[in-house]
Amino acid sequence: LGTAPFMTREETSRYTDLMPDGKSRQFTFVMEAKSVITSPSGGQRIEPGFVEIRGLAWSGLGSVRAVDVSADGGRTWHPTQLQAPVLPRCHTRFRFGWHWNGDETIIQSRCTDETG
Repeated sequence: LGTAPFMTREETSRYTDLMPDGKSRQFTFVMEAKSVITSPSGGQRIEPGFVEIRGLAWSGLGSVRAVDVSADGGRTWHPTQLQAPVLPRCHTRFRFGWHWNGDETIIQSRCTDETG
């Protein structure tokens, strides 16, 4: 882990983008705030009732500030509980207690970091 690119061949050949004028933009690997649900996972069979939705969130720009979960395809969002420690540029675990009625649904998450 470093505070600046190391300028290795892997970095310079894989993490640059061509601009419309043909010049290369250096570097494109700053990671914005992201999150992923780890449980329940796709194809996993669960019973109707209480389900704990769990996942990971991270940001290359600082600390995770909030993660929201939707269990209705993005129509409504609910704040999750972040689990300590919440550190800059590190994975942060989150969880949310949900009562599932057994109907097919789409579960998704979104993350906000300290930059907003």
